[in-house]
Amino acid sequence: MPSGKGDKHTAHKRAISRKDKIKNPKNIKDPKSMPPAKAAAKVLLSRNNKLTKNIKSHANAHLHKRKTAPSKAHQTKKKVMHADPNSDFRGVIPKSINEALILDILKNHNAETASSESVLLAQMLSGFTKSMRKLSYMAGISNGMFLYRFDKLQKRYIWYQDSIRDLSEFFEKAGYRSSSYDIFPDKVVIKLYGAGPNFGTDIHVFESGIISGFLTAAIGHYVPVNEEECMHAGARYCRFSTSNARAAESIDSDHLRHINALARHITSDKSAAKSGKFSKSYLNLIYQVITEREYLGSMKDLLGYFGKTILQMSDGGRHKKIKDKDLTALAQQNINLLNLGRLNTKGANAAGTELVFDPSQSRSEFVELAVAFLNGVFGKDMAGDAKLKSENNIYSISINKKNK
Repeated sequence: MPSGKGDKHTAHKRAISRKDKIKNPKNIKDPKSMPPAKAAAKVLLSRNNKLTKNIKSHANAHLHKRKTAPSKAHQTKKKVMHADPNSDFRGVIPKSINEALILDILKNHNAETASSESVLLAQMLSGFTKSMRKLSYMAGISNGMFLYRFDKLQKRYIWYQDSIRDLSEFFEKAGYRSSSYDIFPDKVVIKLYGAGPNFGTDIHVFESGIISGFLTAAIGHYVPVNEEECMHAGARYCRFSTSNARAAESIDSDHLRHINALARHITSDKSAAKSGKFSKSYLNLIYQVITEREYLGSMKDLLGYFGKTILQMSDGGRHKKIKDKDLTALAQQNINLLNLGRLNTKGANAAGTELVFDPSQSRSEFVELAVAFLNGVFGKDMAGDAKLKSENNIYSISINKKNK
């Protein structure tokens, strides 16, 4: 029988062998010769090792790509985006006339101006009926949403409250004398200050739409806005609020009373632009609504009536025939004041008068409105079928005296 000492020595060798197998995985037997549980563990370990190698190789390849030079396409795009480091509007390409007009208002660099009377006329026409007010409100929403998206691209707002100041300043750039705003937990209030005649009603439905569109884009859901007070209805300022907003309604049933009030305001003093100057781009922005083909016929009738009313108020209600020289001067003065074009006269006679439009107004719809007003001033003495010439995207119209 073996001695006890030999048995101890054999047991010690077996213990060392087990330790070696734990330290050195290579000593693990082939999975086929192992029990089922140990074979499964061996296969799983082998798969994990392969997965780890694949992850490391993929990460190394990705790091290598990042260290390489950017592609030519990437370099070209970056060069275009930063082509003009002094520009505040780089990377913004307007997709419509309205967006181009808004950017022009924001730039405000030696911008052309329009009389406040011309803006008042456009605002009045844009809210003359319920359907026109709804159209103006929706157009304002579209413009306000673009204004917010552009401002956010430049300013990187964190909270929507940070953007209200830029909305308020936009109206100052448009031509309002000053503006202010208040942010409450349940509403936003914006006030616009200016001057002008008292029509007895609010006329700023387009501005309500701009504020609504801006806040809708900023907050992420529709925000209705209503003009609660108006400087043209006896208030000291125009007050716009997001609370208690009602649907767009037409001005009171006596539409022509407001046209007469504006005509009286214009003819009361021959000095132009008594209540300030606006950006001409802002005026053209409103006229984008008025010149919708669906409403163009009604707008032409209103402007014809407006021209006739100015003629009647200019002679003090005497209804005497005005000399051609004075009639031409009256038409020239009011066409220029209302920014309906530029009237060039050939001598003292009204016949042969030429009406010229700059590129921003050279649209057939706008030209038709100007001719309607001019025919209202000249009355039956002038031909209704004006001859239209177009050169270099600038319209000019020659109006000839009718044959009696």
